[in-house]
Amino acid sequence: MGGGLVSDTPIRGYNSDPCIFRDNDTLYVFWRECGTSICESLGAYNTIVGVTTQDGCNFSDKKIYLKNTWKGGDLVQAPTIIKRNGIYYFYATWYQYEPERKSKGIAIWKGTSLTQPDFELMDTVPFPTLRLCDKKAEIRIRGHHFYLPAVKHFDLWHFDLFEYEGKLYMIACQEKDDNIILAVAEDYVHFRPMRKPLVNNHYMENHCGYRQYYYKPTAFVKDDTLHCFWTCNDKEDGNHNVLWHSVLPMRNIK
Repeated sequence: MGGGLVSDTPIRGYNSDPCIFRDNDTLYVFWRECGTSICESLGAYNTIVGVTTQDGCNFSDKKIYLKNTWKGGDLVQAPTIIKRNGIYYFYATWYQYEPERKSKGIAIWKGTSLTQPDFELMDTVPFPTLRLCDKKAEIRIRGHHFYLPAVKHFDLWHFDLFEYEGKLYMIACQEKDDNIILAVAEDYVHFRPMRKPLVNNHYMENHCGYRQYYYKPTAFVKDDTLHCFWTCNDKEDGNHNVLWHSVLPMRNIK
């Protein structure tokens, strides 16, 4: 494949949250439009649209897949898609913006076709409360950071999915925050988060020398090894992002 512009900046509103999906020999590119002319024409605040390509350079016209009409929040944030038993499922963050910002869990959309989209909201599922370790205070001794711990509640923001041995796994983060976590859903609906994060920026600071903030992780399994990818702020320029990669044997995941 080559490369090409999938979608230009809209006249009003903005594009966000892209994801890709390969179905047979067709590559689908999906993304979320917010406050664009398409949203306005649908009476929606956010929509998920998509195009297809065979060569990575030439793209089809856009199709509309999902729409969010909830004024106080979003049911299509950071979508990702899987195909199971011939049925397509979009998973998205179910996020409330008003009267206060907080994640409520995940929204699952179900459809039978990508060429003639017929997706409907199947379920909204709360994400279990997860308490992680934050810092209450910090002491630096000879260049090493020591932390007094504090409780931090995980607020689901972006996630991606992968399948392994008949289970659906989620890799997720908060909004440019401290931890990347893993969760598993044996029934493909109800996720159980694992208490120990995959990546924690307090731990990482002692190895990379600066405070990182994580964004939109993804992962896949090859040869029973989990390959994790994530972006974070650059050490020298916070306006730039750096892509990181780490591996972990699946047998070590509990």
